[in-house]
Order: sequence, then C-alpha cells, then structure tokens
Amino acid sequence: QRLGSTTDQTKNDYEQQENFDLAYAFPFVYPYVPSTLSLDQLDMPHELHLDFLSLVS
Repeated sequence: QRLGSTTDQTKNDYEQQENFDLAYAFPFVYPYVPSTLSLDQLDMPHELHLDFLSLVS
C-alpha cells in the first residue's frame, strides 16, 4: 500500500457522490406556535446589557 492511498480513495469517494443542485430551494415547513406572553410582560435580565433599548408604545 503506497503512502497517500487513503487520501486518494477519499478523493475518489467524494467525486463519486451525488452532487446537490445548490440553486434549488428545498421547501421546509416550520410549525409556528405563538407565545402566550405579550412583549410587555417579558423581563429582560440586566446581564444581557440591553439598556440601550427603549420601550416604544
């Protein structure tokens, strides 16, 4: 067995794999479950350092 044959075999295996068409957008459905909390009920921890945000009503 010659040096580098594992790398050569890996390259051959890769070249023989089916390629994906990256221009095609695969459909994906993500279930949306709305929160029971409203945004004004959320308590943001001080550790997040979000003091620069202001409440807009």
